[in-house]
Amino acid sequence: MVVFAAGNDGPGLNTLSPYCVAPWVICAAAGHKDGHTLAEFSSRGIPGDPRYHPTLTAPGVDIASARATTGIVTNSFFAVDLVNLGADAVFYAAASGTSMATPHVSGTVALMLEANPALTPDQVKSVLELTATPMPRYQPHEVGAGYLNAYEAVSAVR
Repeated sequence: MVVFAAGNDGPGLNTLSPYCVAPWVICAAAGHKDGHTLAEFSSRGIPGDPRYHPTLTAPGVDIASARATTGIVTNSFFAVDLVNLGADAVFYAAASGTSMATPHVSGTVALMLEANPALTPDQVKSVLELTATPMPRYQPHEVGAGYLNAYEAVSAVR
């Protein structure tokens, strides 16, 4: 199973990562946590093209996560967001990007495979697409099948 970030070169057309277009890849676009809004920076595909589009959209804006207090600095790879993380901020960082959306999708895939280890990669991708929440303000070349619905995806494979 391959889950890949769509890229952060939006909002222009045909900015999708070339690694996202293989049929066996699940391509994650980035959205806001409201589940209805695509992140402006999230890369887009080509309208009407059968391959150049994200598979679906997942949370990718202001995502807080544990961070290392030593080693490589997070902002050398992507922009660290200025989000109030409270007194424990030394242990956490917040960032935005399709690379922050990708782990949401990967985690959902892991839960799906835990619920049904017999799933094929094609079945996993299909279920993710079928259970995604539609994002009617956007086109498939922008958001794919819609916003990740982890609960429905895992429920569908039990």
